[in-house]
Amino acid sequence: MEAFSDTLKGTCILCLDETAGLWCENCERDLFHSHVIRCPVCATTCTTNNKPCGNCLKNRPVYENARVICSYQYPINRLIKKIKFDKKPEFIFAFVNQFVHKLENNANLPEVLIPVPLHPKRQAERGFNQSAVFATKLAKKLGIRAELSLVVRSKNTRPQSSLSYKHRKKNVKAAFSLIKDINYNHVAIIDDVITTGATINELAKLLKRAGVENIDAWAIAKTNQ
Repeated sequence: MEAFSDTLKGTCILCLDETAGLWCENCERDLFHSHVIRCPVCATTCTTNNKPCGNCLKNRPVYENARVICSYQYPINRLIKKIKFDKKPEFIFAFVNQFVHKLENNANLPEVLIPVPLHPKRQAERGFNQSAVFATKLAKKLGIRAELSLVVRSKNTRPQSSLSYKHRKKNVKAAFSLIKDINYNHVAIIDDVITTGATINELAKLLKRAGVENIDAWAIAKTNQ
């Protein structure tokens, strides 16, 4: 899996074999269908099925469970960076089908998807919110709602990727605000990548205080941190 291209139509972006989609069947199988055991709470890779990892046992997050479809490593990290920084939101569409496939036969879907909002200044610079695009397309596939204007990022925080683990919680503290009443019991917070989970957990705290009972965390990928 050495090649990486986004310019050749009908060519796998990863191995350059012919394909009708963004990637070929072989690369898709390697990326999304290998058996990886993850903590059901935070989605970190672990060794025991269906049991919280040690970190979650010691300091359980506010959200109940996290779902991701892959790990944040090459080539997924390159694809996600292209989505955000090279203005390639169309790449998100390929991840939507993979996520829907992961949720097949799951009767306990949330009522609504809430994307992690960007601060207006950062969204203006980027031109779009990748989490909102992901949430909108995913909600349409699942036949549920996506709420794009329920929560705002009222604090223009530093990028989490630039901070150490211990500074991430402080960076996003009180970063979000509700701008209207929320009347849902079960929601899923949508992001592109879960690293420490600090951002999603801070948003989950806000939703819990507003009366939401069950909160999931959904993302494309999870880092090994």
